[in-house]
Amino acid sequence: MSGQSDTPCNSAAVTVYSRREFARLVNRSEKTLRRWAKAGILTPSYYPSGRPFYTDVHLTSVLGSTQDEATSDLPDSGVPTNGTPSRNR
Repeated sequence: MSGQSDTPCNSAAVTVYSRREFARLVNRSEKTLRRWAKAGILTPSYYPSGRPFYTDVHLTSVLGSTQDEATSDLPDSGVPTNGTPSRNR
């Protein structure tokens, strides 16, 4: 049986990031990326082995024109995005 290498399906020159690398680039945790994938907000590509990876296309979709604009609308780890505290008053 021949071994499959963990390379993206397209052989064109593409920058590939692991979940950890991508999380650092977009200033989010790996757990947040998993939640985004589960919610369908940002779905990674997958190697044939099933391991997720991200590309510059994913990076552009998160960062957009500036990191602050693009990531401010994305849900994070349960922190309200409307600016109000989550505690009861």
